Amino acid sequence: MGFRVDSFAKVWEVEDKGNYSEAKISISKKNKQTNQYETDFQSKVRLVGQAHTCKVKANDRIKIKACDVSNKYDKEKKITYTNYVIFEIETDSEQPKSIAVEDLPKVEDTLPF
Repeated sequence: MGFRVDSFAKVWEVEDKGNYSEAKISISKKNKQTNQYETDFQSKVRLVGQAHTCKVKANDRIKIKACDVSNKYDKEKKITYTNYVIFEIETDSEQPKSIAVEDLPKVEDTLPF
């Protein structure tokens, strides 16, 4: 699973950097053997474009709709940097909500007679 399109992530921290935001996120998956959720991915990511203009906050839950991963090797430091960028997201408020049974109209209220 991990960092990919259609993953759900929890936002832990967000810092607005002007043209983009940096966010600390985590993605969990359910272990089928233990029935417990385990962290599958956690890192700082860059939010750009629509993902930045959504103005997510700490504790928001998002769905990643478009993202990219890139690596850059620094020869002098002999270190590889991995960059995670999210371009488009859905927030909880944009996702369809389930309807409680008690909120559905009663059949007798919809009958024409």
